[in-house]
Amino acid sequence: MKKQNIIMGISFILLIFMVIGVSYAAYKFSAAGTKENVISTGTISMSYSQNSFIDLKHTYPKTDTYAIATKEDKSSMEFSVSMETSGTKQINYALAITNIEEGTTLKSDKVKIYLEKEGKVVNNFETNKGKTIDSFKNKYIEGLIDSYAIYQDILTTSNKTHHYTLTSWIDESYILPIKNETTTTKQTNEETYKFKVKVVGVDTPITIEEKSTVSSLDTSGANAPVLASNMIPVYYDETSGVWKKADKNNKDNNNRWYSYESSGEYKGMWANAVTVKDTNRQTYLNATPGTTISMNDITTMWVWIPRFNAVTPNNYNGGTKAKPNAIDVTYAKQNEPAIDAFTFGNKELSGFWYGKFETGHATLASNTTKNNLGCTNEICNNANGIIIKPNVTSLQYNNLSNFFFASRSMEQTGNSFGFIKDEVDTHMSKNNEWGAVAYLTQSIYGRCTDSTTCAAVGINNNKNTITGYGAPAGSNDSATNGAYNTTLGKDASTTGTIYGIYDMAGGSYEFVMGIFADTNGKPRSGYTIGSNSGFTGMLSDGTTYTGIAFPDSKYYNLYTGSSYTGHALTETQDWYGSFAFFADKSQPCFYRGGGYNMSLSAIIFNFIGSPGGGDKNLSSRFVIINE
Repeated sequence: MKKQNIIMGISFILLIFMVIGVSYAAYKFSAAGTKENVISTGTISMSYSQNSFIDLKHTYPKTDTYAIATKEDKSSMEFSVSMETSGTKQINYALAITNIEEGTTLKSDKVKIYLEKEGKVVNNFETNKGKTIDSFKNKYIEGLIDSYAIYQDILTTSNKTHHYTLTSWIDESYILPIKNETTTTKQTNEETYKFKVKVVGVDTPITIEEKSTVSSLDTSGANAPVLASNMIPVYYDETSGVWKKADKNNKDNNNRWYSYESSGEYKGMWANAVTVKDTNRQTYLNATPGTTISMNDITTMWVWIPRFNAVTPNNYNGGTKAKPNAIDVTYAKQNEPAIDAFTFGNKELSGFWYGKFETGHATLASNTTKNNLGCTNEICNNANGIIIKPNVTSLQYNNLSNFFFASRSMEQTGNSFGFIKDEVDTHMSKNNEWGAVAYLTQSIYGRCTDSTTCAAVGINNNKNTITGYGAPAGSNDSATNGAYNTTLGKDASTTGTIYGIYDMAGGSYEFVMGIFADTNGKPRSGYTIGSNSGFTGMLSDGTTYTGIAFPDSKYYNLYTGSSYTGHALTETQDWYGSFAFFADKSQPCFYRGGGYNMSLSAIIFNFIGSPGGGDKNLSSRFVIINE
């Protein structure tokens, strides 16, 4: 009875979300054998029966045989995968477990699943025997699913629908620890374990592969980068001056992907990944490591920031205003304490992807037309023209809401980057995410060779705000500079190498989603009716501007006082001579970095308030979360 009381306190919820409209591309060949344009010819969809979720609330751990035979307590759900297309086509698809949220003690090695197709067990499961979710953690499909792939199959015009039953339960070996017990009372914890099931379909063959058990070349302890679908890992070949596809498992030294070590030959080799144009995307995804990725095909470039904790610095961390010491940074696993940049809503992140350069655009003028993005919601076609790479003009002159909705629209259905909606969260950099990059930069894993020897990030002093250019810190806008892949250019990266993040000192100022609160604790809009962020909120005189509603609070940091410690704000004020103007009721929107013409004042630790309206020499930075 004691064990029964403990188990009855478990709340276990399985959330399975419908995935629809995942386009696949069919390649049409002429009689001569030449490939014509890629044509979108169909979709893959998931549909569910009435029992659309599994609720294992107040359930018991079970044996495999009992759980599979009884399917009690809403422990199973039926769903189907189908395609809509014409002609003689086929779709290769895979099912995967994703968005796993473990409990404090209820982990993936204690939760089992069992998959049946058309009433029969699928091949990678044994009859009447479940598999732990943990057993799939190294199952992946190159370019589609990083891990937890559970099954793959093919839909054809003669067999357009497959019906599945997924059963899940808590393994019989699991015992919920007693929270508190006295001679007279018993109190237990309640546990929650969540995950989603997703389907991904393509028109090319797919195979579930097993990740090698060989250790990664990186032994720093940093969390390995998590690629979203259609992101390609890359490294830079200094000899040929090109980016090449890296070994995603980081086990092949010839095609090494990353190193977050504090010293050695590969120090400063933060993980880089790219998205490419859809015309050559599948070719690159199928390519072997070492294949050149043409810069002409690259649309966006990203740098992985692994989860870490940091000791909040003060008094230049023992250094001086001009030469502050290193910030004490410790890499952290997903379930370990970390700075708040790695908490997104109710999710604890292993890391996030940060835009490698300031945001540009393929067709829109940089700073001549105010609010030319025209983005007022999360379905904005102009977002498809976003470019994040070197040697492009930084996009400016848009207000805060335009930049924000452009970032959110990068994941819209049919986007040009290959992002799969419901798998990623694309958004505008928050203040704490900028702060996380600044912290890591000012550490032994960034621009510091040891705890007392650090170098300021160089300045992008290019007068035309071309991304990726660099010169030594303090250079004026007439000084010689160099492109991102030159010695001068690399000095303006957060690592001092080509693998860091650029334009965080100089270039354009950058909006971040950090907002000063009004008297009711809500985010302010801006200064006046004619000078504001575009979001609805209180103005400086106490009146309200009616614009677009602020997004969910997970997308911005809210501040109530005149100082804040923890986001590279008050605690790093004056470092390297940086300036600090905290947001207030008249200037409620933060921006960071500095302009190309600021010489000694262009510092990664700068912060200043703004009304939030579009302005020349004011750009933004985007982030990807895919966990």
